[in-house]
Amino acid sequence: MKENGHPAQKSHTVIFAVAGGVMVSLVLVFGALSMGHSARRSTEEAVHSVSAFYLQELAGRREQVVAANLNANIRNMDAALELMDEEDLSDISHLQAWQARMKRLYDLEKFAFVDTNGLIYTSLGTLDNIGEYHFDYKTISAPEISIKDLESEDKKVVIAIPVNHLPFDGQALTACFMEIDMEVLLEGVSIQTDVNATTFCNLYYEDGTSLTGVVLDGLTSDLKLMDFLSQAEFTSGGSLEQVREDFLHGRKGLISFNYNDTTENMYYVPVSGTNWMLTYLIRDSIIGEQISVISQGIITRSLIQTTLTAFVLAAVFAVIIFQNRRTGLLLLDKERADAEYRVKQEELQERLKLQDQLLEQERQNDTLRTLHDMLKSGPWYMDFDEQGHMVRVTWTDTFRRMIGYDNAEDFPARLESWSDLLHPEDRERVLREFRETIQDYSGNKVYDVSYRLKTKDRGWRWFHAVGQPTRRPDGTPITYIGIF
Repeated sequence: MKENGHPAQKSHTVIFAVAGGVMVSLVLVFGALSMGHSARRSTEEAVHSVSAFYLQELAGRREQVVAANLNANIRNMDAALELMDEEDLSDISHLQAWQARMKRLYDLEKFAFVDTNGLIYTSLGTLDNIGEYHFDYKTISAPEISIKDLESEDKKVVIAIPVNHLPFDGQALTACFMEIDMEVLLEGVSIQTDVNATTFCNLYYEDGTSLTGVVLDGLTSDLKLMDFLSQAEFTSGGSLEQVREDFLHGRKGLISFNYNDTTENMYYVPVSGTNWMLTYLIRDSIIGEQISVISQGIITRSLIQTTLTAFVLAAVFAVIIFQNRRTGLLLLDKERADAEYRVKQEELQERLKLQDQLLEQERQNDTLRTLHDMLKSGPWYMDFDEQGHMVRVTWTDTFRRMIGYDNAEDFPARLESWSDLLHPEDRERVLREFRETIQDYSGNKVYDVSYRLKTKDRGWRWFHAVGQPTRRPDGTPITYIGIF
């Protein structure tokens, strides 16, 4: 009776083996697809978070450049007035000669005075068109910046300062002003699209009129930003009324909106000393395409791995079946073969688990490298062992180039390569933040500091760095990832 039972038992073993192989293969396939979609969602969330921070950094830096250009012109006017003496105010010819010299000295398009009657004195004569200007020459008490011919393509920036009623030709001069072409003022500010067509920078008047003649780098034919935004669909709680109020009252902000099935993120910040707003926009569509490529690559690699695993399982099952047929005469041999099969299954599952972990780590690294390439930031990485000790430091080539170094020979992969360059006044604060972020096993602390670093060939420069470690379940750090 026992001998008759052996063929049935072997048949059941074959059926269970085949069914198990099919089920494992299906689980692996669905798991690979699910992992790919999950990776895409996680990557999109990370991109949105970093994009918001990136927009604020870029907009803030460009605003500082615009404000610095305006302040430089105000200082030039103050310096020019200090050069004026009594002879320059003795008559109209001396005044015009002095104005001509100042125009040449500071490369100005127009440098004029206004008297209490509103008469404008230029180096070429007098004008009575004070009504075309938007500063109050009678009550001006501090520098004022305004726009002349705002609705035309030939916009002029007017910078006016008080001159404390200088006596001249029986009248009193109340204000001095210069007139600069908008394009000239913005030279070197890079109000333009980046080379990858993913970010756009622009300047607007408080009512949304573009100061560069282009709205959102040509995304629309509207002449005003507000007209364009009235046709967009706001997300994340933003609204057109909020933007209008922020522009009118000089408040910075961040909005997201959909236009022509494309998601756009725009950060705006007021330009100091003016009623202008500088905007920086990043286009999600371009980034989304990069995310799709990354996610599709992950799914493809996972499916290939699943197929190879299925073939391995089929081979294992074939060996088990063949072995059962040869050694199935005795129940003890069958039990031994079953035990071997279970061991192999466990080993195989462990290998698959390890392979999945390696694929996940590779996906994260690929994603981070692609993200840093898109954002043009200087990433750095630091790896830790299971005891939380730092075992490796990685300074990327982009990071090295940002501070004037070329490779690992002149900027080695050591923490001291960076820390030794910190400014003495910043060193203790920066290193304390650096260590406390690592030691915060709760994972709540983010490394977010600004500091001065001694570059190789440009002296001390200010930089901003952000980073946060990934951690094990017990809180010990795995990899410290940052951007610079």
